[in-house]
Amino acid sequence: MKGVVFNAAEAAVVELFDEDTWDDILDAAGVDGVYSSVGSYEDAEMMAIVQAASVLTELPVEDVLIAVGRKALTHLADRVPDLLGGCTNSFEMLRLIHDVIHVEVKKLYPDALTPDFTYQELPGEGLRLGYHSHRPLSALAEGLILGVGDRFGETLSVQRQEPEDLAKPTDKGASQVVYIDVFVEETADTAADSANQGAGASEAVH
Repeated sequence: MKGVVFNAAEAAVVELFDEDTWDDILDAAGVDGVYSSVGSYEDAEMMAIVQAASVLTELPVEDVLIAVGRKALTHLADRVPDLLGGCTNSFEMLRLIHDVIHVEVKKLYPDALTPDFTYQELPGEGLRLGYHSHRPLSALAEGLILGVGDRFGETLSVQRQEPEDLAKPTDKGASQVVYIDVFVEETADTAADSANQGAGASEAVH
């Protein structure tokens, strides 16, 4: 796993708690906590950190992974501005993950083992992402998707579907296949409009 994800884990813990909590997590996980963003580290080391974080923060493991993924998107976007690719909303960016964004990620991290994504339009202007990965980290993927929404000022609704008939290796060797359904619940513009309407109604009452 790339060091940038470990950096994101640290940033997430420090933001949600504090630096002392991060140090306590490293001690509990038995790792030194020195990670270069371009370095590669064992997946088991990240899982040890996630497990320790879950115990110390009393958050479920999946919640920890989602928080890390959400912060990792910010780290990647800051390091590789081209990731945004001129996109103006979340769905535009999500549709570029497989053929564009992962290409850019591999330029920066040539040995990165990225998952494969498939896409399906859903009724109600939703998007279903098929997540095909060698790692059981769909919660991390969910966090990354939420981070995309944060980047574009959009509140996303994300729900993972894990069909039993696909819980086996695919022809590309993926050990986890999960459908992730995404809908835009609210944008920064609609939130502002609602606030303005509320203010207007309040003034009318007075």
